[in-house]
Formats: sequence, structure tokens, C-alpha cells
Amino acid sequence: MSKHKALTGAIAALASVATLGALAAPALAADTTYSPNGKSVAELAQHGGAQRIAAIGNKKAKNVVLFIGDGMGDSEITVARDYLKGANGHFDGLDAVGQPSALDDVQAGTGQYTTFSVGNGSKDSAVGKDGDGKLVANPNPGKLTPVTDSSASGSAWATGTKTYNNAVDVDIYGNPQLNLFELAKAAGKATGNVTTAEIQDATPAVLESHSSERACYGPQGKTDGTSNNASKQCLINQLKENGGIGSISEQLLDTRADVTIGGGSKYFRQTVQGGEYKGKTVWEQAKEMGFQTVENDPAAMNALQYKDGQPVLALMSDGNMPTKFNPSKPPPRIQLRTPTRPCAPRTPTGSAIRLLAQGHDQEGARFAE
Repeated sequence: MSKHKALTGAIAALASVATLGALAAPALAADTTYSPNGKSVAELAQHGGAQRIAAIGNKKAKNVVLFIGDGMGDSEITVARDYLKGANGHFDGLDAVGQPSALDDVQAGTGQYTTFSVGNGSKDSAVGKDGDGKLVANPNPGKLTPVTDSSASGSAWATGTKTYNNAVDVDIYGNPQLNLFELAKAAGKATGNVTTAEIQDATPAVLESHSSERACYGPQGKTDGTSNNASKQCLINQLKENGGIGSISEQLLDTRADVTIGGGSKYFRQTVQGGEYKGKTVWEQAKEMGFQTVENDPAAMNALQYKDGQPVLALMSDGNMPTKFNPSKPPPRIQLRTPTRPCAPRTPTGSAIRLLAQGHDQEGARFAE
């Protein structure tokens, strides 16, 4: 794929500048270091305004594999380490992050970012809405909010811009912010998004869409297609029938990641309400756009092969993917280190890696789970 085509695909989801604000490459705040005395909301809301560490490395990564344990932090890792390895134990790989000798990088470090948001919902932004989905702009957008939600937090790590709770990759003024996938695709890199949640859920959605409301799952809102509550879940300016960039599911197709695997298949049964594919289901739109599609069929997903120009869209559950509890057991303290096992090819992540490896040399591939 040429860089021109990649860039075109990367910004396709941002086509309507009248909907969520003018699109421009976000400029870093003048002072990108974190101030111990605190910054104003306006300063924090700028791209890069809440950055705490200016530089954490001087090596160019061959691949970027990003794993997100939603709601997980250092305390959960510490508990797992204590249980499995002992208080003075060590996780190979994970505990090497930030160790220069382990990574042969004199500037290696562990990145950090603050998790507070700058608004407790769209009512604290310039793109708020009323109960009918009509625009109600706050004249003074932005409010320091100590407790984030996953959409604001996800938007922060995906774009480098702090925003309000419920926002997906837009700032407090409604301006779309370039995310990791758009940047990767513009550079000609392979991209993959794998999740055990609904693919429209905030954490995976921040890699492939922009929305003033996180619940704007599909063209008919957050339903299985038998009803329509889009005006309750979406800012109506964003909807395709009103000339907007569309719902999260529709934008996922425009972003066109090479591999997308997760749950949330029922939202693709909704009917597109405007634009070129009006009257078709989102699944039908995906097929007409050249996607290899799989709905709730693990065997079909495992049989997929890479095909140039035909990205994979496999949604394996109506909602979140079902999980099984497989309790771990701490090894005996005298037991030698257990050899690591390769990623099982039958898992969603394993399938994504296999497909991306078939069509690329893996350099620059990006994943999220």
C-alpha cells in the first residue's frame, strides 16, 4: 500500500470537519513537561499538555505490541508477582521495562501519565448534547475531574490529548485527535486491534474512531438493529444522515485496520441511515468495502488467510467475548524457571499476529488487547 493510500485511509473517518471541529495535526503544548504546581484546564487540554516524561528512549522499535489490561495498574502486577514469584521475584519481560541494561537503551524508562480527565461528560465540553441529541455547547469547556472513565483515559494514551469522560479521541472543543492507528497507517505500517470486549467499547474504539459520545456504537445507537436510539446515544450532528462522520462501527470500517477481532457483532446488524451505504446493514457495508468478515464463528476465524487489500473483521460474540477462569498456581520455590510457550495460534491475538505476519514482515505492526 502506498503512503498516499495509507494516509487517505487513516483520515477517512475525519472527513466531516463541520461535525466535530476542524481537523488539523495537533500541535504540542508550548511547555510539554508536567508542572508539580499544576496546570490550568486549558493547558492540560492541549495536545501533550499533560506529558510527564519528555523522552523515554532513543531506539527505533521494530514492532509495537500494546497490551491493555483495562482497569489494571501497578498494584495488580505486584499482587500477581507476590503470588507467582514471591515478594522478591521477577517477571521476565515485564520487569525489564525501564531497565537500560536489559533493553540496551541508555534512555529507557517507564512512561507514566495522570489519569484524571478534564470534564465529567460531554456537558463539560463544546460538543455536549440534550436528550434529543442536539448540540448544547458549554461556553467554558473543560473541568478538572479527578476520576476518569476508560474513554477519556484511552483517548489520552491513544492520542496524547486529555479530554472529558465519554469522549473518544476528540478534545474538549470537539476537535478530532490523530490516534496511534492513523499515525501508523500514514507511515505505511500494518495495524491490528484485538479485544475481548465489544470492539465498539471505549478502550478498543480509541484506536479506530472519533466520537463525542462513547455510546454511539452504530447508526442506530446502541441496539441490535431492531430499534433506534441514536438520538439518545449520539450527537446527531455526528450521524451519517446529517452529513457527519458516522458512528463508531462505521468509522471502524473507514479506518480499515488490517485485522480487527473482538465482540460486538450485534451492532453490525444495524442499518446504515445515510451516505453511500444507506439501507444496508453495517455487515453488508463491510463486505462491499472488501473486508473478510466472520460473525460468531471461531472455526471460520482460524481458517482465515491474509489477502492483500482485504482486511479481516472477525466479531466473535454479540456482546463482550465470553471468558473462562483458568486459575494460576504458584510454582514451588525450588522449581526452575518454566520455559515460555509461544502464543497459541487459536487465540484471537495469535490469529491476528499470524494474519499480519502473512502479509507483512511484521515491522511496525501494532496491536491492542
